[in-house]
Amino acid sequence: MVFIIYKMIDFKLNNYKLINSSDNIIPFKRNIQKVCRFCNKTSSEVSFNTVPHIIPELFGKNSVTSNFECDNCNNTFQLYESSLSTLVLPYITLLGIRTKNKIPSFQSSKKNGKKATLMRIRDNVREFNFHNNLDDIEIDYSENKCTIIFRTKKFVPFHIHQILLKISISLLPESDLIENKHYLDHLFCKEPLNNGSEIPELWRYQLGNKIFKKPSAKLFKAKDVLVDKEEFPEYFLVLAFGNIVFQYFLPLSKKNKHIHKKSNNISFEIFPAFYWNISKINKIEYNTFDILETRKVTIDEKIDLTFDKIQSDN
Repeated sequence: MVFIIYKMIDFKLNNYKLINSSDNIIPFKRNIQKVCRFCNKTSSEVSFNTVPHIIPELFGKNSVTSNFECDNCNNTFQLYESSLSTLVLPYITLLGIRTKNKIPSFQSSKKNGKKATLMRIRDNVREFNFHNNLDDIEIDYSENKCTIIFRTKKFVPFHIHQILLKISISLLPESDLIENKHYLDHLFCKEPLNNGSEIPELWRYQLGNKIFKKPSAKLFKAKDVLVDKEEFPEYFLVLAFGNIVFQYFLPLSKKNKHIHKKSNNISFEIFPAFYWNISKINKIEYNTFDILETRKVTIDEKIDLTFDKIQSDN
C-alpha cells in the first residue's frame, strides 16, 4: 500500500497558505434556518436534529460541530467514519485518547476470524493480553523494548478518502466550494470516478512525542497550481491528533482542467507537522496508503514500545 511520491518539495510549505481551520468553526445552534452544504436541502425539507462533528469524535472528544450538515448526510458519513476509525484505533488506544464515551480497547483480528482484546487502558495503565496474542507480541527484556502487531478488522479504504473529503469540504470557504461543486460527486459516488483527478495517496506521519492535546483540522490552498511545469494539487487537509498527522490531498480542481497535462510533474509539498513547534518533535516516521481501494482490507500495524517493567495479573 506504499506509493511512489513523484516529487517531494522541502518542508517549508513554500507554495501553500492556510485558508481555514477547525478553530474558526461556529458551533452547532438549534432553531435557526439551515442549508446542508452537501445535499443543498434546507431545514424546511430535511431535519437538522443531530449535532454533527466536523472532526469525528473517534479522534478524541471535541466540540468542532457544524450548522450545515443534515441528518440524512450525517447518517451517510457515519458509514465512512467506521473505516477511518478502524485505521486509527491502534493509536487511539495506545495514546489513551478518550473518544465520545471512553478510551476504546483494541481487539486484534485472528486468522480464524475470531478477535481477542490485545490492549486496553485501565487506571491510566496500558494492559496487554499476552495469553491470546503471543504471536503478536515480541519482548526484548535486555533493551526493555516490546514490538506489538495490531491486526485491524476489515475496512474500506475508499471510505477514508470520502470522510477526509467531507472534512475538507466542511472547511472550504463558500466561494471555493462554488467553484468546486464536483467535489460533491466524489463524496457520494460508490467507487472512484476514474477521471484522473483523484489522488490515491494518504500520508500519515507518526511523531515521536504526543504534542496535540486536542484534534484539529487545517485546510491549505496552493498559491499557484502551476510553477515551471510543476503542477500542485490546489488543496490539502492536515488532520492532527495525539502524535499522528494525516495529510490528504483533495481531487484536482475542475476549474484548473486546462492546466492539467500529462507532461507536467505532479508535486506534493509534504507536511510532517513542521507547521507546529519543531522543537517538540524528536522523531518522524511516515507511511502512505492507497485510499481509492473499494475492497475490504486489513492492515497489520507494527508498533515499537519501551517499558519500565512488566507486571502480570497472575
